[in-house]
Amino acid sequence: MDRQSSYELMCEYTTSDSLRRHMLAVETAMAASARRLGENELVWRVTGLLHDFDYEKWPEPPDHPLQGSRILAEHGYPDEIIYAIKSHVDAVEEAPRRSLLDRALFACDELCGFITACAYVRPDGIHGLTARSVLKKMKQKSFAANVNRDDIVGGAREFGVELADHIQFVIDALAAEAEMLRLAGVPRSAAPDRSVNPSLEESLMSTQVQSREQLGEKKCVPCEGGVEACPLPQARDQVARLPGWSLTHDGKRIRKDWRVKNFVAGMDFFNRVAELAESEGHHPDVHLENYRDAWIEIWTHAIGGLSENDFILAAKIDRLEVTK
Repeated sequence: MDRQSSYELMCEYTTSDSLRRHMLAVETAMAASARRLGENELVWRVTGLLHDFDYEKWPEPPDHPLQGSRILAEHGYPDEIIYAIKSHVDAVEEAPRRSLLDRALFACDELCGFITACAYVRPDGIHGLTARSVLKKMKQKSFAANVNRDDIVGGAREFGVELADHIQFVIDALAAEAEMLRLAGVPRSAAPDRSVNPSLEESLMSTQVQSREQLGEKKCVPCEGGVEACPLPQARDQVARLPGWSLTHDGKRIRKDWRVKNFVAGMDFFNRVAELAESEGHHPDVHLENYRDAWIEIWTHAIGGLSENDFILAAKIDRLEVTK
């Protein structure tokens, strides 16, 4: 077991930039915690790096993390890492958190996601962010609503640390790697900084045009901002692989139109779109005009443009039956 092979395994199963960066953030927090406590830094680092590597393919518990745990066992990862990863999902009842490693992962996971969301909405990013500001944001239920506040509070309690102290410790750990994690709050140069691990930087910056079938097999990943919108040339190439969809708003949104049988057929279609959107956690704009003219527009509001989520949702909408 080494960090580079673990990183490559994570990338093999995870294509989403935001999910990769989440795991990198948890890795960073876990490594800092290991140094502070005198624990095995590699073990703690790899545990954080791989804790969600199966989420994109198997997002529903207990498949996540049990599918990933099986893969890790096949690759010969230590039992303590596999158990800690299983224990960070409460739905896996046979793996209660027992060790310091287990509790550290649970204490860092949701908190890293929330701190990242806080950094994304600040001009200076994570620099200057304080525990007090994070605690204040936690009281705003609409902010980063997908992050479980109870897990953040309970995680610190299980880890045996004061919540505010733990928040500040994780802020400081992530701030030390702000450029790599893209939490610095300033636009990055178009040319990647080769002082950062090249394979890491290239994988975060790279995007790939995919078929409708490939997109349809993926799962939307929550996006709170902080990532670049899809460049126009790539958006053109990608939308060309989604028949009927077109770019609007200068390449910042995608749209598709349908002529449905009648008003009831249109509402039935939209109801199924709504169910799909809820399951994916990504919501389009839907319109029904003149009783029969239905159209849907999709974009990622948090970044003001297109992300992979938009093309994934479009591909899945295309699977729905429309009564014409």
